[in-house]
Amino acid sequence: MKYILKFESISVIILLFIFFPIISFSQTSISNSLFNKYFSVNINAGPTLFWGDLREYKYSPVINNKNEWQVGYGAILNWQISPVFGLRGQLLNGKLSGTRREINRYFSADILESNLTTTVNFSNLLFNYQNMRFFSVYGVLGIGITNWRTEMKDLETDKVIASNGYGSGRGLWGRTLEGNIPLGLGFNFRLNKNLSLNLEGIIHGFNSDELDTKVGGSKYDMYSYTSLGLTYKFIPKNEHPIIIKQPIKKFDLEKAFPPKTETKTEMIETIEIPEKIASSDEIAKKNKDIIKEKIKPKSETKKPIEQKNIITEQIAHAPQFEYRVQILAKLNKAPSLMYLQNKYGLRATIREDFHNGYYIYTVGSFKNYESTKRFRDKLRSENKIYDAYIVVFENGKRLNKLSELKK
Repeated sequence: MKYILKFESISVIILLFIFFPIISFSQTSISNSLFNKYFSVNINAGPTLFWGDLREYKYSPVINNKNEWQVGYGAILNWQISPVFGLRGQLLNGKLSGTRREINRYFSADILESNLTTTVNFSNLLFNYQNMRFFSVYGVLGIGITNWRTEMKDLETDKVIASNGYGSGRGLWGRTLEGNIPLGLGFNFRLNKNLSLNLEGIIHGFNSDELDTKVGGSKYDMYSYTSLGLTYKFIPKNEHPIIIKQPIKKFDLEKAFPPKTETKTEMIETIEIPEKIASSDEIAKKNKDIIKEKIKPKSETKKPIEQKNIITEQIAHAPQFEYRVQILAKLNKAPSLMYLQNKYGLRATIREDFHNGYYIYTVGSFKNYESTKRFRDKLRSENKIYDAYIVVFENGKRLNKLSELKK
């Protein structure tokens, strides 16, 4: 009875562990904006080994005279709810056997199991999430139910000595029904964006000693299932970001260098002297002065035009400045801009430039320092790019220091 209570307590803890990722990630947003939840299906097959009383050696299985190596196969439906946690259900069918020559006994069993497990992707847990990662390691833990039928026989005569699960059990078709705890490790090898290979080694521990029909010795029977599987992932359409080449944003130069207000030159009014009180010499002199005064305003009207040409020339040759955030500098080129986006979990466009013998990689384009600073702080806190810093470009060329901008 105490073993049953102990198993139930462990089962409750495991169920809480399984559903904790769902509860936590339904209330909090995933920091990495590249990830989208997805479903996948897996088919697998591989050898099974029994670990219990009716076993010849403690570690190595026997092959001659009733081979202890058997085969199982199964299918898995997985729901990946975050870069780290996944929830999956498995159906597993196979055979088990074990031999004990000193008592002249062996057994064979058919098993049919269903289990619910959670997966923890250690690669994404310990390192930055990469949806194009070729190799990753994950753990598996959960709870399952196994239906089995077992016969223990004489090793020499094949006479049935004991059996269970043949019509007298509580499981399917009268099989023996028992709970188990699957625990193991898996390796994922990405083939392309949809397909991957999975190699798993899972131990299934039972809450009883009845699988081999021999009660006594070890308190709990268990078996291992080492499988090779093929996984197909149903990828959302927007999982992979698209790199868009964006032109450098230009400053509004007319606002940066506003033209001076043009002043209208007023024409000087001329006063005509009546001929009746002025001599001919005076009239000639006045007319000459009037001509000079009329010509003078026309020459002054050229000044605003010349001033406008100077402003246009200043705008044409004005430097174009922009602030960016540098995330990486390398002596050699990065594999690709897509690789960098996946490595750092970025949706922003990454641009590549060559500066002082290094290939530099920057994101963002801003007109002022404060906006760039907020973007840099966001990259440090959310994308974990702790060495990101602000740089400034003049006409598409990176300056060595921010202080050069003032010059």
